[in-house]
Amino acid sequence: MMQRKELYTNVTLLPSSIPRQLALDILHSHSEIITLSPLVLSHHPIKAPRHATADEYYSSWYEIIQRVQYVPGIGKMGSGKISFKGCFENVPWGLKTHTYPPMGIDLKSKWRVAGNEPHEEPDITETRPSGAPQNGLYLLEEVEIKCNMTLMSFVKNQLKAASKVLVERLIKKAELLDAGVLQAMFQDGKLRTFNPADRTSTSPFQLQTHFSQASAGLPQSPTGMSRWGSMSSSSSGPRAAHSYYQGRRKSGVVELPDTSPSPQELPVKQPDKGVPSELPVMEEVSRGCR
Repeated sequence: MMQRKELYTNVTLLPSSIPRQLALDILHSHSEIITLSPLVLSHHPIKAPRHATADEYYSSWYEIIQRVQYVPGIGKMGSGKISFKGCFENVPWGLKTHTYPPMGIDLKSKWRVAGNEPHEEPDITETRPSGAPQNGLYLLEEVEIKCNMTLMSFVKNQLKAASKVLVERLIKKAELLDAGVLQAMFQDGKLRTFNPADRTSTSPFQLQTHFSQASAGLPQSPTGMSRWGSMSSSSSGPRAAHSYYQGRRKSGVVELPDTSPSPQELPVKQPDKGVPSELPVMEEVSRGCR
């Protein structure tokens, strides 16, 4: 069958309350962006397949299980599951993905956070695509589809519908994170978010509090850092990421968080008991009498 290739773009204006770094951190945390898709049922990281090209071999690879609605309007009866592999590559301006669904379908996507924040001057040299605002941040999605020409319409419609929901969820998540409604922390350099209203799983913040209380009185770790990452120490609490983004927006300056231990965490040097610094008062008086 003859293969066909199509390209399309989506432009979505980002609210002014969402800083650029927050949008980038969500894109760079692959599990966050994968689970926002309404089609994805589950995913897990895998090693790069043997057939991976040199450009993609060192990217992050995942196996994704996805629901596909073959016959619209009849729910699960007209749907099925597919499993496929895909690679994700973080870039300074966003995220690049390349997935390989069944039936010879080849999908490439670029997610770009472009434009300017409120405290930034617009870049007059930037070529903004059709539909992009002249001022403010926007999310640009560029999609390339290669597949059998008889499947093109079906694949394209499924992708566009899923992308619309994904982007809406991404923006809502970013707004809730920025407002401090959702909990967030950095683990292994990746943003992890948790919904306190979700009762199906235990937030690691609750586990962190439990372990902190259970280990009261025990020696601190040599680094004095929480096991959840450099931006969520025991002193900063669950909203560390929220405070971080708030500080970035107010100052307009990119600064790394201070990870130095607080004065309470610094070890106190005890005096050497073998050589007393002062003689007891009674001993001094007795020597004076002699």
